[in-house]
Amino acid sequence: MTTATELLAEIEGRLSVAHLEIGDVAVDVRNRWRMSIPARPDYDTDLIISRALDDGEKATSALRAVLALHEEVEVWAFDDVNGAWVTDDDGEKIPLPPVCRECTPHDSLLAIEDCEWSDDYETVPYPCPTVTAITTALSASEAGL
Repeated sequence: MTTATELLAEIEGRLSVAHLEIGDVAVDVRNRWRMSIPARPDYDTDLIISRALDDGEKATSALRAVLALHEEVEVWAFDDVNGAWVTDDDGEKIPLPPVCRECTPHDSLLAIEDCEWSDDYETVPYPCPTVTAITTALSASEAGL
C-alpha cells in the first residue's frame, strides 16, 4: 500500500508539471485561453488555474505538516530484568508495533525513550486514525483518476 507521504510526493510532482504546462500553453494564446491586459485574475484562464494549483500546493503543505506531527515512533522489546534490548537469533533488536508520536500520551513516549515502557502505558498504534484518514482520502482520489 502506498503511504500518505508517497502519495503527497506524487501530487506535488503533478502540481509542478501543471504549473510548467500552463506557462507553456499561455505563450501560445491561439489555444483559446482567455488572457487580458491588464491581467484579470478572475477571468484569465492561466491565472485561474495557477491560483487553484497554488491552493493545491498549500493544501499539500498542510497535509505534510499534519503527517510530520503524526510520525511513526519505533518501539523495541526491552528486557527490564537484564537491562538490555531483546534480540533475535541474529542479534537484531526485536521490534514491537510502532506508535504515533502525536496521538500517544507524552508520558508513554518518555517511557519508551527511557526503555521503561510496558503494556501498562497507553499508546496509539501507527498509522493512527489521522494518518489512515489522510492515506485513505489520497488513495481514493488516485483511484478516481
